[in-house]
Amino acid sequence: MGYFMTAYGFFNPIYALSIAGFPVAVSKMVSQCAARHSYRDIRRILAVSVVIFAALGALLSGVIFFGAGAFSKAVGNPTARLAVTAIAPRCFFWLHQFSFQGL
Repeated sequence: MGYFMTAYGFFNPIYALSIAGFPVAVSKMVSQCAARHSYRDIRRILAVSVVIFAALGALLSGVIFFGAGAFSKAVGNPTARLAVTAIAPRCFFWLHQFSFQGL
């Protein structure tokens, strides 16, 4: 349980940002364009969001994957490195999931 809590403590802020920040911003932009009947802009926003979410997900996954050892040592549980490493791909798939919801 200690390994899980260490990994989750590292993942939780990134998860909160991906749930509350980015998808809400995209949905607000899409709804504003839909109110103006700018459907070309909606397609452009969704296309750009797919690229941005994929790149951001890959970046955050890389930060978690390669920073797992340093983070585990910093919180005083160096043996939790593998648990933190195992949770790293979740950021990529989580953010990428939101990019396809609007398409």
